[in-house]
Amino acid sequence: MSFSRDIRKFADKTKLSMDVIVRKVTIDMTVAIVRMSPVDTGRFRGNWMIGVGSPDISTIDAVDKDGSTTVARVTTAAPGLHAGGVIYITNSLPYARRLEYGWSKQAPSPPGIVRLTVQRYTDYIAAAVKSL
Repeated sequence: MSFSRDIRKFADKTKLSMDVIVRKVTIDMTVAIVRMSPVDTGRFRGNWMIGVGSPDISTIDAVDKDGSTTVARVTTAAPGLHAGGVIYITNSLPYARRLEYGWSKQAPSPPGIVRLTVQRYTDYIAAAVKSL
């Protein structure tokens, strides 16, 4: 009895930890993407969306020059993020692809917002694991 109870506790703790890691990595990567996003009006920063299971291709009229409203929206969605699912970070504004590939003089150099963040994916995981 004690052994199976210990196994169950370990499994529950591991699942909880994995969910926490997924949430932290998603939030941290989204924050990085929002902060790297070039700002003119702030509409691009305000249109980063999180989709669970499928991409969220919606757009909104939000203007978020500093990114705080977008980060708050993503953080609010975090409890719905769980290990084992597919999470999409999207921006469906018509000019998002152009900004990703360096169209704006305000875009990062080398070009990339999502691509540069994804290259550091393992760093985000390591930081999340270490924080537990």
